[in-house]
Amino acid sequence: MSQETRRQEILKTREENKNLAEKIELGVAYHESVEVYFTDRTKHSIEVHAISDGELLTACEKANANPMDLQKPEKFLDNLKLVMAIVEVSTRNPTLRDKLMVNEASKIAVKAFELMSPPKN
Repeated sequence: MSQETRRQEILKTREENKNLAEKIELGVAYHESVEVYFTDRTKHSIEVHAISDGELLTACEKANANPMDLQKPEKFLDNLKLVMAIVEVSTRNPTLRDKLMVNEASKIAVKAFELMSPPKN
């Protein structure tokens, strides 16, 4: 192996490790894409991250709601607040709620709840 080839490999490894270190510092979470409609009536792909128990608790406290309330139609307003809080934390975007069309936030919240479950494998 030539010295130039070896040097290129070392530089590539350093760059990969730098990117990995940045991701670790940011707290990488598993994520999947969800397509939702914004108020501009166009479809956008949003990254939804898995959230922790702590993040769920924070969202519940922010919405003054209980996750079990999602099953109670009489708690609709509290449910909507909780869904919006989950959207904010799972997308890492606090302004996204103002861009979504009606009922699109629920798609994101459902995906966030799916990602909270451990993998089946």
